[in-house]
Amino acid sequence: MRPTSQGARLTSGEIEFPTLTLVARAGSAAPDLTATVRATRPYTVVIDGTTHSTDYFDYIDENNTAAIVARLGTGAGAPGQPQRLSARVYPDLRSVLLRWDEVERLNEYPVSHYEVHRSTPAPGCRRPPLDPPSREISIVRDNIFLDTAVRVGEDTCYAVRAVNWPGANSHWSHSAGTQRSLILSTSAVTVAEAAGYADYTVVLSSQPTDDVTVRLDASNRDAPGSPSAVSLSPHVLRFTPQDWSIPKTVRVIGVDDDVDNPSNRRTAIIAHTASGGGYGTAPATTLEVTVTDDDGPQGVALSAERVTVAEDGGEGLYTLALTGAPSGPVQIDLSVSTIDGTPAATVTPTRLTFLPEDWSEPQPVTVTGLDDDTDNEGDQRTVTISHAISGGGYDDVTVPDVAVTVVDDDGPPPLENVPGVTVSETSIIVPENGAGSYNLVLNSAPTGDVRIDLSSANAALATVAPDHLIFTTGNWDGPQLVVVSGVDDAIDNPGERRSTRIHHAVSGGGYDSVVADPVEVAVTDDEAAGITVSLAAVDLGETGDAGAGEAHDYTVRLATEPMGEVTVTVSSAAPGVATVQPQRLRFTPDDWFIPHVVTVTGVNDAVANPDGERTTTVTHAVEGDGYAAAPQTVAVTVTDDDSAGVVISEARLYLPGRYAESTYTVKLASRPTHDVTLQIVPGGTDNPRLGIAHGGHETQGRVSHELVFTPGNWNRAKTVEITNFSEEGGTLPLHHRTSSDDPNYRDRSWSDVTVERVGNPSIALAAVSSPVKAGEDAEFAMSIEGEALPYDLRVSLRVTGSSLAEDDHNFTVVLPAGQTTVTIPPLQTSIGSLQPPDYRCIVDSGSVSLFVLADPNYRSANVLAPATVRVEHPQPLPPSCNP
Repeated sequence: MRPTSQGARLTSGEIEFPTLTLVARAGSAAPDLTATVRATRPYTVVIDGTTHSTDYFDYIDENNTAAIVARLGTGAGAPGQPQRLSARVYPDLRSVLLRWDEVERLNEYPVSHYEVHRSTPAPGCRRPPLDPPSREISIVRDNIFLDTAVRVGEDTCYAVRAVNWPGANSHWSHSAGTQRSLILSTSAVTVAEAAGYADYTVVLSSQPTDDVTVRLDASNRDAPGSPSAVSLSPHVLRFTPQDWSIPKTVRVIGVDDDVDNPSNRRTAIIAHTASGGGYGTAPATTLEVTVTDDDGPQGVALSAERVTVAEDGGEGLYTLALTGAPSGPVQIDLSVSTIDGTPAATVTPTRLTFLPEDWSEPQPVTVTGLDDDTDNEGDQRTVTISHAISGGGYDDVTVPDVAVTVVDDDGPPPLENVPGVTVSETSIIVPENGAGSYNLVLNSAPTGDVRIDLSSANAALATVAPDHLIFTTGNWDGPQLVVVSGVDDAIDNPGERRSTRIHHAVSGGGYDSVVADPVEVAVTDDEAAGITVSLAAVDLGETGDAGAGEAHDYTVRLATEPMGEVTVTVSSAAPGVATVQPQRLRFTPDDWFIPHVVTVTGVNDAVANPDGERTTTVTHAVEGDGYAAAPQTVAVTVTDDDSAGVVISEARLYLPGRYAESTYTVKLASRPTHDVTLQIVPGGTDNPRLGIAHGGHETQGRVSHELVFTPGNWNRAKTVEITNFSEEGGTLPLHHRTSSDDPNYRDRSWSDVTVERVGNPSIALAAVSSPVKAGEDAEFAMSIEGEALPYDLRVSLRVTGSSLAEDDHNFTVVLPAGQTTVTIPPLQTSIGSLQPPDYRCIVDSGSVSLFVLADPNYRSANVLAPATVRVEHPQPLPPSCNP
C-alpha cells in the first residue's frame, strides 16, 4: 500500500492539515486500508463525508481507495457513535447481555433502532466493515441486547451502531468481547429420587492456557446442611488445551430420603468451580436439580373432565400426568364405552406409559367422533373414557373418567333462510402450555363459501388455531375443530386463572349478518413467584487472600417474571461473622431472568471461638409490586483459624555472668474477650537471684512479675528484661501463667523460658593488617577465647583515630552462635593531616584504634588496650631513601 499526501486548507480556519490518500498495490484483492493520523490536539477523521472523532479506523472501499482528511474536532467520539458498550456472560443461561449508552439523534433525526454485529475474534476483536453480511447483524430497538446463541468453545466479539429512519448509519462502537466461562448444556434437570438420573454436559468457552480443573459440589437449597439430595459422577472434570472444546458428561443421580417432601420435590444446586488455565476468574456457574419425591400421595391429573367432538371425524383432546414420582414404569390403558354395543368415539393412543424420568410431563390424548347416520335424541350422544392404571406403585390409584359428547350431524333439515352458527362450548379451561378444543358448525346451508375468522381477545394469554374456518355448500353441516392453547407468560399471576375470549367473525355465503357466540377461555397459571438462590450453604475460612476473610460468590434470580420492579434485600444475621455485598438487588420485567452475583465474606475476629467455628444465616427479603416469594436462606459457617496461647519469642536465654542482661518478648495469640494477666514466675525453691523488668517495673527474687493484655493491645509484643544477680552457673525456668474471665485464658499455663547462667566470655580484638596506606580500609577481627558460644553475642565497640575517614563513633558487632571469630566491617582511612615523606626520609603516620566497650555480658583486655592499625601517607619514599 503506498501513501500519497497533499496540502489542504480548512474553510473555517487558518491551519493547514494534510490529506492522505491510500492506494492499494496493483493486484491486491480489496484489502483493509488502514491509516493512523496523529496530532497534538483532538481532531476528527472524515471518510467519504462521514466524520469520526478517532485516531484510527478500519475501512474497506469498493474501489480500494480511501481519502482521509484530518481537521480539528472534539475528540469525543463520532456523532451518533454508541459509547460504553459492555458484554457480560451468563453461562447458566447460555447468553451474553450487551448494554451501551443510548443514542437519541443521528444527523438531526431520531434514532429508530440499532444494529448489533456479532463475529468471532480473529485473533482480537476489531470493528466490523461498513456493510457486513446480514447474517452477522441483529436489529434491536433499545440499548440492550440479550444474545442467546452462545457458541460452545468460542469467544464472541460484538459492536453496535445507531440507525435512523432515513437509513443513515452511525460509526461502529468500540468492540466488546466475552469472557472465559463454563458452558452447561442446560441450566436445570429433573430426576426421580431412588436412583433416577439425568445427564448434562460441561465445556469451556475458549481454549485455556493450561489444564483446567472443574470441581462440582452439590448442596440442598431447601434444607441446608441436610444430606445431599443428589450424587454426582464424576465430581471433578479436567480439560486440557487439546480437548477443551469436547463436552464432558456429568450424571446426576437422585438420592432416596424416605420422606414425604413438601410439593413432592426437593431442590439441589450444583456449583461448578474452575481453576487453572486462565479460568480462575470464570463467573460462577450453577445447575438446578429438581428431585421428584416418591414418598408422597400418588394420583393422576387430567386437563379436562369433559370433551366435545363432532361425529364423523370431529376431534378433541385432553392430557394426563402423574402427580407423584413412580417406582417404575406406569401404564394407563384407555377404553371408550359404547351405546348399545355401538361405539360413538375412539381414543388415540389406547395406552400411555410414564417413566420415572418423565412422569410429570403431560401426555396428550386425542378423541375422535364416529358417524352413526342416526338422528340422535338431543342431537348428541354421550360416552365415557375409562383409565385403567398399573405399575410403578400406582396399582391402587383411581383415575377419573372423561365424559365425551358427540355432536350429531343427522338431525332434520334446518329451517331454510335461518343461517346461524352452533358453538359446542360456551367456555373452556386450558392450562398455560396446555390446550383445549371446541367445534363450530353452520345451522343451515349457505349460498356460497362461509368464512369464520377466529381471534383471541388477548393473544398473550391464549392463542387459537386455525385462524379461520371455511364452510362450503358441501361440508357446511360437518363440525370443524378449533384448538385453544394457553400461553406461558413466566409470571405468577394473581389468582389461579386469567380469562380471555375467542371471537368468531362470520362472512360470506349469506351469513354476513350472523353473530356467532364467543367462547370464554380461562387459563390456569403454572408459575409460582419466588427467587432461585444458587447456594444453600457455604463454608468459609477466617483468613483468605491478602489476610482478609475468605469470600465466595453465589447468584440470585427471580423464578418468574414480575409485574413491576422487585427488590431483594440481602442481609447477614451476624455481620461480625460474615458480610454480604451488594445488599440490594434490583430486578425489572426487562431483566428479571438475569442472575445477580452476591459475595459473602467471612470476618476474621482474631478470637479463638468455641467449637472452632461460627455460624450465621444470609437472608433474602423480597418486596415489590405484589411479588410474594418464599424466603430463601444461605447457611454460612466460618471456620476459626485462631487458637488461644502466649507467643514467646525465645525458648532459652543465656546470662553470662553477674549483672548480665537478656530480653525476650511476649504477646497473646488471639484476641481475648476480657483483660488477661500474664504472670512470669521463676522456678525452683531457692532464691533465683534474678531481676524481671517490663516498662520500668522490676521484681526480684521469687516474686511473680505481672503483665496485663487487653482486647485492644493483645497482639502488641511486650519486652521482658532479665538481669542476673548471681555469680553461680546453672539453669532455671521462667513459668508463664494467665488468669482472665475469658475461658480461653482462665488459669492456664504456657511454655517456659529456660534461663541458663554461663561463664563470662573473653573477647579479643586484632588488627588484620598494619600498616595500611591512607585511603585503604583498616581491617580488624574479633574472636572469643575458648569454645564457641551457644548464643549470639552482641559486642559494643568504639573506633577512634587521627586517620579515620569518619568521626569517632560506637557500633555493635554480633558474634554468631557456634563461631569463635568474626571479621569487623572495614573502616575507611584518610590522609587527614599526614605529610608525604621528605628528603630526610621521615615517614609521617597516623592510626585507627578499636576499643571494646565495657558490658556485663563479656570481658575484654581491649577495653583499655585497643587494637590499632597504623596508617601511612600513600606517597612513596623518594628514590634517595631506597636502600
